[in-house]
Amino acid sequence: MAYMDYNEYKTLMKSANYKESLAVKAMLGRAKYYSYVQKKLQATFNKHPSDSLQKFIRQYDTKRIEDVWQAFWIAEQEHEQGWQFIEDGETYLSALLIKYEGDISRASESEQLSNDLVVLLDRLDTEQRQGE
Repeated sequence: MAYMDYNEYKTLMKSANYKESLAVKAMLGRAKYYSYVQKKLQATFNKHPSDSLQKFIRQYDTKRIEDVWQAFWIAEQEHEQGWQFIEDGETYLSALLIKYEGDISRASESEQLSNDLVVLLDRLDTEQRQGE
């Protein structure tokens, strides 16, 4: 996965005309957390170098990069589908319930995956807001 910092992310988002929804912000919040941990580990590494610390620094940087790309992917998905996972998630679930007369197990794999993503992203957003 290619390196991407926040400024590159902002440039990509603007050029694609994507919006920063709550789901996108939740992923960026995780990326910010990983960046924070990485910087703390780097400060410790500068005082007490070790191979294991270096390994953790790389792991957290990789996680940060992955989450920035995930944020971009979510923005892309929301743009393409015309609705946002968190903001419009309840409406999406209601539509599925109506469409399948309350039996969501009849939904297509794609619809079920979208519903699962709505639930997971909403949970991530809620956990981050509670942690502030």
